[in-house]
Amino acid sequence: MKALWAIVKWLWWLGVAYIPYGLHALERRFMHRIGCPPRGDCYVPGSDILLDWDVMVLGSAAFLWPVCFLFLAVSPLLTLWRKLRPKPTKEFPRLCRGGSRSLTYAGVHRGNSNS
Repeated sequence: MKALWAIVKWLWWLGVAYIPYGLHALERRFMHRIGCPPRGDCYVPGSDILLDWDVMVLGSAAFLWPVCFLFLAVSPLLTLWRKLRPKPTKEFPRLCRGGSRSLTYAGVHRGNSNS
């Protein structure tokens, strides 16, 4: 179930990443239908909305593509990196024999020489 959920999330973000491209393709079809040339400026009736459309496509791409890149590429790579890196071992200092609290030299008792 976890793998299915990961696939659904990945497909969701892939669909979100397609939105600016889909808007751009729709704009190109609209330009073709109203008679705009394939390159250059378009000065036919109905083309005044194209500048607003371009701004919307560029804005949505500038906002959505970095977020999609974060969820589609960076997040899985970070998860993989966390799984593959060696886990740090917790080293606890051991107390010396005889109840000594010396943590630096095991077995050495400072100041307790009764000779």
